Amino acid sequence: MNKWKETINFLIKSFSKLSTEVNSFEVVNSALLPYGFKPHTRSISWIAEQVILQQAKVKAKNLSFKDVILSHKDTDVFDCIIFSKKGRKIYINVKVTNIDGKHNKNDISAAEKLYNFLIDHKDGILFYVVLGIQFKNTKVIFPKDKISVFSPILLPEIYINPKNAKLQAYYDAPPVERTIAEFLELLYLASQKKRIRFPKRHQTIY
Repeated sequence: MNKWKETINFLIKSFSKLSTEVNSFEVVNSALLPYGFKPHTRSISWIAEQVILQQAKVKAKNLSFKDVILSHKDTDVFDCIIFSKKGRKIYINVKVTNIDGKHNKNDISAAEKLYNFLIDHKDGILFYVVLGIQFKNTKVIFPKDKISVFSPILLPEIYINPKNAKLQAYYDAPPVERTIAEFLELLYLASQKKRIRFPKRHQTIY
């Protein structure tokens, strides 16, 4: 559990520094939308996530990253791979959330896709980095210290939405101590319970 906490603290520190440096960006020329736009996270989340991801690669050395490799596939569970200067390989999924919106459960990943990813990728751990955003006129702002980092493996509740077959959770859910093998079993059982069928695979977990 200490290694997990160390990585979480490392990512919080690095992405907090990045969000402070980025601070904000303008989505569209304010002359085109003189009254601003409605704060609708889904409509601009991909742009905001791309800003963070690409700036993480540009500023990698200043963030204590040895390298950042961006994924160019929309179907990947991760958005980038971070190599720390200490040699750690970390799979990262970046998400944004409107801090002025409701506190709801969010889609994390398709259950089957996450299950297979964790079995096939034993060379690094998957973490989600969630940055809070705010809307001001035509700008998106990254408020200071509004970042949460978690691994789905440590989520306290394994809930699968039967409507879209996705694992759902609160971004700020407190972590629990659990092994990867234990999580895979819980994820599989939770999916089967909601009649979401996929093959159970043999696990050789590190």
